[in-house]
Amino acid sequence: MFPLDQLYTETPQGKKMKIKLINHASVIFDCGDVKILTDPWYTGSAFDNGWNLFVERDIDINSLDFNYLWYSHEHPDHFSIADLKKISDKKKQEISILFQVAPDQKVKKFCEANGFKVIEIPEDEDFFIGDVKLCCGKEGGFDSWISVTHKNKTALNINDCRLENEEELAPVKRLGNIDVLMTQFGWANWVGNKGDSDAREIARKMVYDKVDAQIENLSPNYIMPFASFCWFSHKDNISCNDEAITIKEFVNKYEQDNKIITLYLDDEWTVGQSMDCSEAVNKWQQQFDMDREPLHQSSTVHQQELQESFSFMVSKLKKDNDWARMAYIYRQFKGSVVRLEDVEKNYVFDITKNQLTITDEDYDIATSSECFNYLMRNAWGRGTLMINGRFQANYNTLHRFLRQTHVYYGNNIGRRFPEHISLDQIVNPKCFVFEMIQPEKK
Repeated sequence: MFPLDQLYTETPQGKKMKIKLINHASVIFDCGDVKILTDPWYTGSAFDNGWNLFVERDIDINSLDFNYLWYSHEHPDHFSIADLKKISDKKKQEISILFQVAPDQKVKKFCEANGFKVIEIPEDEDFFIGDVKLCCGKEGGFDSWISVTHKNKTALNINDCRLENEEELAPVKRLGNIDVLMTQFGWANWVGNKGDSDAREIARKMVYDKVDAQIENLSPNYIMPFASFCWFSHKDNISCNDEAITIKEFVNKYEQDNKIITLYLDDEWTVGQSMDCSEAVNKWQQQFDMDREPLHQSSTVHQQELQESFSFMVSKLKKDNDWARMAYIYRQFKGSVVRLEDVEKNYVFDITKNQLTITDEDYDIATSSECFNYLMRNAWGRGTLMINGRFQANYNTLHRFLRQTHVYYGNNIGRRFPEHISLDQIVNPKCFVFEMIQPEKK
């Protein structure tokens, strides 16, 4: 591994860059002496038992050939703590973790506390490791993309970043010629209530509009679909698999005008070379076509624990924000009503109150006591719920629930009210779910 004092120096060029798919969003960029592993998630579920991999293999991460490990963001299908903790002490001495410069420093501090060396990559600047040039950019406050350039070949790993128009793609476009665009090809969140084909059709259009914009603005030589090789695996969200975009559908849509590189597990591609990927497409399509039964179901959390979690959440909000100003604003809103399906009760969820109270009012959102408790105990819980899709919603009043959770969710990535979260953002919380159930608000 290159010493830190040599990170910005040029070294003799090595072999041509290769990309090897390990699973889902995890690949190895093989640039000779520099080998970068990305986003290892190999075992277990993600997003509060909401997702599982199509193909789960018992991979020994220590046996993989890499000396740098890049994490795009802290979502558990990219930043899997279970897989990170499998890295041996010996391997820790051989590798460095690459991560964006994040205001909250949460990921950096966690990795360092677990014995890893962490190198922060400055935003939108060329960053050299030997003869490999990297560039990292952010989207949405915590997600990030990375470009890897070696021997005049550039691979852009855009993963989950929602870069969907010319303005958003401008920082990426400055990279120049992109040999391969690696992008998510499926939806990765709740896509409307059970049986809502209209919402799913909007979700499909959103995916294709995003990819269309990326192709139009970046003009990549090749497209590599990845980071969507998983499924909604809980009893509460199994319907989110309905009408999903499959790998064969995606390839058939784009291959007439573009060169598509689809890799199966352990497949390796030399960037820029032609490759017959039909077998990989067929193998993945078999996974999409499988009739799967849910792997998980909810456990009931009792009322006392829910009340304790609500008190915990409110105490965190008071500590991490200007509570006097925040409470004044929230008292102008109607509280939200949360239906807990497993206990068949509706609760008033109002962060200005002392406790949760039972009501006969119609719900804004219906979920399980387990999900609701997780959301209150973890500031990132609102994002987890929106992604794992373990809920049903009243489309007309869901905004009430999003308001109640907006500041808490922002606190998770170091945003504080009122310094970083405005009144307008609270009143009209931006959330991708609105783009499916109320597309005119996009």
